[in-house]
Amino acid sequence: KIQQWMTAVIDIMECIPDFVYAILLMVFFNSIFTSHSLGSIFGLFLAIAMTSWTQMARIIKNSTVALMSENYIVYAQLKKAGFWHIARKHLVPNLKQTILVTTLQRIPSAIFLESFLSFVGIGVQPPFPSLGRLIDEGLSNFRDHPILLFAPSAALVMIVLLFNLAGNSYMKEFALHE
Repeated sequence: KIQQWMTAVIDIMECIPDFVYAILLMVFFNSIFTSHSLGSIFGLFLAIAMTSWTQMARIIKNSTVALMSENYIVYAQLKKAGFWHIARKHLVPNLKQTILVTTLQRIPSAIFLESFLSFVGIGVQPPFPSLGRLIDEGLSNFRDHPILLFAPSAALVMIVLLFNLAGNSYMKEFALHE
């Protein structure tokens, strides 16, 4: 029952594109925290968390369902082991790698989402730095100083590329050990 409910919630949440959902959340949080610049960072973290959890939840749910049919877990259930014992001894240790790989693969999306929201003016607010704001400022000064656009854009590409390479590398290493 809980599994069906969770799947339905995830399906509904994934119907809304991440950036639309994040924009709505950021507009909401920026209206609440109008006088405090830390409010934009708090709202941004919440918006990224609220848009990123669905993919992670789907992957972890599917991995958990697959693990629950393993012989050692079935044996533990037959021995009347409680849910928390099975989770602590069997599920969490076997899901750590999946969680780490999924997190590494979700970070580039979060970075792009933050940059996009800051680029359109509803993300991180001054005095805090953001690649999206730097790219926006570089775009407005492109004719006179093109480096102001290229430098933060290259930094964004490099950061995202490094996280993608780290996630892919760890995923290959994880697959080799299985």
